[in-house]
Amino acid sequence: MSRKHAREADGSGSVGRPDQSNKLAYSIPEAADALSIGLTTIKELVRTGEIQSIRVGRRRLIPRTQLEAFLALKCEESRLTETTMSRLQDRIDEYKRLQERLQP
Repeated sequence: MSRKHAREADGSGSVGRPDQSNKLAYSIPEAADALSIGLTTIKELVRTGEIQSIRVGRRRLIPRTQLEAFLALKCEESRLTETTMSRLQDRIDEYKRLQERLQP
């Protein structure tokens, strides 16, 4: 039975790519797809070392752990940025209140 027919038989009805959640490593296009980013972006992340890849024969693969670590880092950066922005806004508000008090 083909993969398509197997998916139809199990009721999922999905005729796209097979489930990739259990893969240990992804090709560059698969990694871009998994992260919902463009091919140019993933290649730049690999080139700059933000995401590490390995060569297996002629193929370049990105371990799943690298994608997970990248996402965790970006989530933490986002959280810290939001916290920093909130603190900055608090400081700006405090500065404005002080300015209002000092004006004659």
